[in-house]
Amino acid sequence: MELRAIYVCWDCIPVIANADYTHLDRDYSPEEADRRMQAIDQGLERLGWVMVGDTLKDLEHSTAPCDCCGEQPDGYRIHCYIEENTHE
Repeated sequence: MELRAIYVCWDCIPVIANADYTHLDRDYSPEEADRRMQAIDQGLERLGWVMVGDTLKDLEHSTAPCDCCGEQPDGYRIHCYIEENTHE
């Protein structure tokens, strides 16, 4: 196993760090909050185990989509790690 760096948005990091979705209800309409939660859950299912990384490696601005939810095309990205199987 090897750790690989990924970069996630502000919506995904509370879920990764604390399994906390409450910010979605505060920041979005109920319909949009549900849609965001589904996108985050699908991303986490696809990625597997995710660990918060090194804050010194955060990206102040990125035009790439979030590596977890695939959304939030413009903005700050938080450094995280996923485990990657290097043996086949």
